[in-house]
Amino acid sequence: MQRFRRPASRADERAVRRDDSAAGAPARPQSPGRIPLFVGILFAAVGAALAAFASSFVVRTVEARSWTPVEATVLRSEVVRGTSHTKHGTRTTFRPYVAYAYEVGGARFEGDRYDMARFSTGDPGPARRAVEEHPAGSRATVWVDPADPSSSVFSDPHGPIPAAQWAFVAFSLVFLGIGLGALVSSLRDRRLAGAPIPPGPPVLSNDRRGQFVRGLVFTAVWNGFLALVFFLVRSSGSGPVNPILFVFLGVFGLVGLVLVVATLRSGAKLFAPRLELTCGRGFLPRGGEALVVYRLLGGGPGDVVGARIELVAQRFETVRQGKNTYLRPVDLSRETVLETDSFRALARGDFHVSIPGDAPATSRGPEPVRWHFAVELARPARKPLRDEYAVVVR
Repeated sequence: MQRFRRPASRADERAVRRDDSAAGAPARPQSPGRIPLFVGILFAAVGAALAAFASSFVVRTVEARSWTPVEATVLRSEVVRGTSHTKHGTRTTFRPYVAYAYEVGGARFEGDRYDMARFSTGDPGPARRAVEEHPAGSRATVWVDPADPSSSVFSDPHGPIPAAQWAFVAFSLVFLGIGLGALVSSLRDRRLAGAPIPPGPPVLSNDRRGQFVRGLVFTAVWNGFLALVFFLVRSSGSGPVNPILFVFLGVFGLVGLVLVVATLRSGAKLFAPRLELTCGRGFLPRGGEALVVYRLLGGGPGDVVGARIELVAQRFETVRQGKNTYLRPVDLSRETVLETDSFRALARGDFHVSIPGDAPATSRGPEPVRWHFAVELARPARKPLRDEYAVVVR
C-alpha cells in the first residue's frame, strides 16, 4: 500500500468553511450527532402523546364493558354535521347525538355520550340509522359506571372496537418506535464517540442481511401506511375519490411496488455466491502486515468467473451548505489487494495486507474513519455482485 494521503477535497472543504464564516455562520461544523438526537426526542415525545391519546379510547371502551346496564329515556336525537377545511375544499362529517336520562339509586342523571371515541365520518348513513332507531321519547339501554353514576355511554361497549381506533393506535406506536429507535441509536453513538474500537470477529461479514432487514422494515412501514390511508378513504364513504388524492395514492403505490421489488431482489441476494473473509487477529495493525484468508461460498465454476478485492479507507466529513449539515464519504485510500479470473484461485486462497504507520485508525465521532474490503464478484451475462466487509484498523 502506498503512503497514506489526505484527499485533495480537504482544501475545498476548508474554502467552504471560510465562506460560511464570512457569511456569519460558525466556523466549526455542528456535530452530526445532535440532529438524530433532536429528531429522536421529537418523534418519541409526539409518538408517546399520540399513543396515550389513542389508547385511551380503547381502554375506556374495554372498561365500559364492566359497567351496569340501565334503562334510559331518549330526550333528544339528531345528526350533527361538522365541517373541516382542507386545501382541496370543505369536507362534511356526520355523527349521531343522543341525549338521554336515567335513574340510579333514586337519583336522576342525564348524559349525551354516544360512544367513547366520538369519531365523525364522511358517511351520514350510520348516524342517520342510529337517530332513526332511537327517536326522542323512546326507551333504550345505557351503560353506567357503578363507581360514578354520572358517567355513562349510550352505545353498547361490548361490540367490536372500530377499526379507525386501532389504526390510530397503530400509527402512534409506529411513530413512537421510530422516535425511540433514533433516540437510542443517537445516545449510543454519543457514548461510543471517541472510544477505542475493539477488534472485530475473525470472520468478517458483509451487510447483505442488514440491507435486507432494513429494506423489509421500510417497505412494510411504507406500504402499511399506504394501506391504512386507502382503508380510511374507502371507509369514509364520502363519495368519489378526489382526483388529486387518487394521483397521490397512485404515485405512492408505485413507489411501494418498487420497494417490494427491491426488497425481493435484496432477499434473493442472500442466496447468491459470496466470499468469506477471515482475518486471524480480528483487526489490521498499523505499521504491520496481516494475513487474510478467503473462500467462495455458494457458487461453482459457472456462477462466478472473476473477483476483485479492494481495501478502502474512508472519512465521513461534515459538510455545511447553508443551514444544512450532512456527512460526505471521502476516499482516503483505495488499493486492489486481489484480482483474479481463475475459479481455482477464487475458490480458496489468501493475501497479505500492509497498513502504513501513519494511516488513521478506525474511529467514531463527528468525522468517523471507516475501513472495509470492497468485493466484486463477476458473473457471466449478469451484473456483478458487490459487497463490503467492514474491518477494524488499530
